[in-house]
Amino acid sequence: MNTNTDDIELRKYLAVLIRWWWILMLIPIIFGSLAFLYSGTQTPMYRASEDILVQQARSGLLGPAIPGTNEALARTYAQLATTKRLRIQTREELGLPTIPRVTASGRGSVLRVSGEHPDAVVARDIASKLSELLIRDIQTSQLLEIARLESLAESQGITVDRELLQAQMVTIDSLRVIESAEIPLAPFAPSTVRNTVLGVAVGLMLAVMAAFLFEYFSRRVRSVEQIDTIFDGGDGNFRILGTIFRWKSKEMRKGGLVTRDQPYGVYSEMFRQLRLGFHFARTAQNSGDSKAFVVTSATPADGKSTITANLAVSIAHAGGSVIVVDGDLRAPTLHSMFNLPELEQSGSPSGLGGLLMGSGRSPVDELVEVGIPGLKLLTGGTISSNPADLLSLPGTKAIFDELRRHCDVLLIDSPPVLAAVDSMILAGYADGVIVTVNMADSRLNVLQDAYRQVQTSGMPILGFVLNKVTNGATSYGRYYERYGYSQKRSQKDGHGPKIEGSPS
Repeated sequence: MNTNTDDIELRKYLAVLIRWWWILMLIPIIFGSLAFLYSGTQTPMYRASEDILVQQARSGLLGPAIPGTNEALARTYAQLATTKRLRIQTREELGLPTIPRVTASGRGSVLRVSGEHPDAVVARDIASKLSELLIRDIQTSQLLEIARLESLAESQGITVDRELLQAQMVTIDSLRVIESAEIPLAPFAPSTVRNTVLGVAVGLMLAVMAAFLFEYFSRRVRSVEQIDTIFDGGDGNFRILGTIFRWKSKEMRKGGLVTRDQPYGVYSEMFRQLRLGFHFARTAQNSGDSKAFVVTSATPADGKSTITANLAVSIAHAGGSVIVVDGDLRAPTLHSMFNLPELEQSGSPSGLGGLLMGSGRSPVDELVEVGIPGLKLLTGGTISSNPADLLSLPGTKAIFDELRRHCDVLLIDSPPVLAAVDSMILAGYADGVIVTVNMADSRLNVLQDAYRQVQTSGMPILGFVLNKVTNGATSYGRYYERYGYSQKRSQKDGHGPKIEGSPS
């Protein structure tokens, strides 16, 4: 047995239950409440019991009774006590409007006869009367059998003397009340506690089933294995460039450029890991001229622009020469992340939009310094109503070829794959595609559609960036804090780990 595999499977099951914790709480509460309310609508029932000792008579001259027969007789008489005939007699004797509810059971040599009724006194009377009728019925039937045998003997000319009569009387079973029925002090039904606990237990079982059922049909991205299956068929070639945990807005300055604002914090370290993964993936392509990459995602708000900007800053910090292009001409945002004015609203055409509209300027002249050595930005610039048509113009390739010659890495932030065709057009001018996956709010079917769109471009997927990962989604996330890359510490002492050399 593979213990590690078993542990992983167990953690997956526990993760499902934790994700759907509200179902595990809500359904048992509902069922427990319903059981509690149902118990309150039921009429209280009282039960009184009377115990009868059963002893088999000796078989006359044959010696003592056979061991174990008393227990068998008790069970037999328990069945006799619940017959309809005796219950009807009990009703008639007590003057009850309906046939009473009775139970009987044999435990060892003791026969317990019980009566049930909404009235505690009547329940006591039912148990007592039923016991009386049962004893009388059994003894009467045995006496009648003796009388029948005597009559048969006399018809054959056999004289029944006193000794023979005494021997016959010995064969009558002994039934004796050893504990009389008493008035019960509390009802036995409904059992509110038992019913409520049972309702909670049933609700919990249904909740567990519902949790796994919802998990199956939710289509939410829950694990790396699911993405691996979608994009690579589970063949082991799925490459994760980096994992970025989800941060709260209060933890960061406006804009989300953490690698600039908090260069030695936890999240900057995550982007260093992304930078290293990016370098290894580029090396694996075995192409010396592989430097232009499109960063995209399936849908808006997946964090592709944040990933693009922070990856670029991280590469620049390591000594690389980076140019970032805001290729989202429908809603450019990179200028705001770098605290630049909205150049697209200036009087003359500017940025990538201006170049595509024929501003006549050189792409290098449109590059903007952002205050970080080694990093330049080509803003989206002038917004056009037909960006896909502009990006498809013959001169667009020359713009990106010119930018390639002036940097080590060219990162192109593009619109989401499913929102516009622009990203696929831009992919044609690049050497690969980086896909940002929103682990907090992505659907499997959406990622599948996005993957098919990327495939149409013919460009290889360099790798995937898992963004907005919850703190407990990976087993190694806690080590960032344990190793000492805490933001409070870096802000307090003003230093951090040394920056590595350029991976470019």
